[in-house]
Order: sequence, then structure tokens, then C-alpha cells
Amino acid sequence: MQNRKLHHRTRNHLLRMREGVIYHCTIRTLDGVVVVESTRSENGVIGWKYLLLHDRQRYPNKTCFGQSKMIVGLLEGIPTMLKGEVAMFKMKPQVHYGEDDCPVSVLNEFPKDDELHFEIEMIDFFKAKARVVSDDLGVVKKVINEGQGRESPRDPYDVKAWISAKIRHGKLILSHMEGEPYFFTFGKSEVPKGLEMGIGTMACGEKAVAYVTSQYLTQSPLIPVIVKF
Repeated sequence: MQNRKLHHRTRNHLLRMREGVIYHCTIRTLDGVVVVESTRSENGVIGWKYLLLHDRQRYPNKTCFGQSKMIVGLLEGIPTMLKGEVAMFKMKPQVHYGEDDCPVSVLNEFPKDDELHFEIEMIDFFKAKARVVSDDLGVVKKVINEGQGRESPRDPYDVKAWISAKIRHGKLILSHMEGEPYFFTFGKSEVPKGLEMGIGTMACGEKAVAYVTSQYLTQSPLIPVIVKF
């Protein structure tokens, strides 16, 4: 496997085992012409026979490093990256999905017997304070400041919380960070499902970031109109 670094911005600590990691991944044929798979929306519906994501919404991959299933090439390559870095990994089949007993399955159309380029953008990684809230990684929580006690809100608790929301490019779309905290009753669908799942793991006084994908971004009084970002 070869690694060619394309760009890096910040020299923060390297990723360690059991840390949460968020990254974009674009897989191309060696000539760079065919996009096999991508988490980037800008790749769109390209129409190549190997494109597996078609018209689905795309979001960065979120995983807990060392605990979630991952191909060998990424297990070896991602820990060498810094936050904000973009790197290209040239992988032989035996270190990606062509590996014998590969723990990650792909569709039959995937060219797993070919050498491929994996372009990885390291968006963020964080210490073991990260928590996978949903098994499909649709909701991942990153703890910024620990709370007090062990009790978390549950149905039918009343909750007051400071809440802001950004889309993946950083644009602020919602802010309840001044004046009175946002008030809602847990279990009444008064906030999006993914946010409620994340808040349901928090202690009083805790500050955290919840990464929520579209299937968990349900309509609610907090966000009455769901826009496809």
C-alpha cells in the first residue's frame, strides 16, 4: 500500500485506538476516471457501472477506530493522518475488499480484485469520550465537557438544553444558545429523533456534539422543515 499526502492543515495528535473518527472516502480506479464509491455529494450520480451510492444522500463515514469493522488498508493508513489532512492510498486487493475473509461486505459489482485509489479526508477524530449512539453509526456523540451524575433524561422527563445545529459544511441553521434554553418533553417527538437519542445519553451539565445523519433528522417543532443538505 502506498500513501501520497495531498494536503494537511493542522498538526493535531494522531488517531489512537478506540477513538471516534469522521472522514470522507472516495474510491477510484487507478486511472482516476471511474469513481467506484464516494461519501461526497459533489460526485453526484455519475452513471458509471461501478458507482454504488447512486442518488442517496452522502455523509462522511463515522466509526470508532479499533472497534468497528474496517478494511486492512484503512486500519493501517488512517492512523498516520492528521486532522484536516487529505491523502491518497493506493491499495492492492488483499488490503481492501479483496482480502480473504474481509469483515466488510460490498456488492458483487464492486471491483474488489483490482488495485484502487482511496482518497481520504480526515475531518475529525476524538478521544474515547466519543459514543456510538445507534448501531448503524447514524448518531454519534462527541463529549466536550463531562456532566454530573449518571442519570440521563428519559420518557417523560422535561428537558432544558442549549441547542445549535450546523450542516456538514459548518453553516449554522439553528441556534438556541441565548436567552432561555430550549424546553421540550422527552419522548414526545419535539426534537429530531437523532438529537433526542443523543441527549438521552447525556448527564446534567454535559456539553456534547451529536453527529446525525438524514434518517434520524425527523421533523419536529424544533426543526419543522427538513431540508436536504
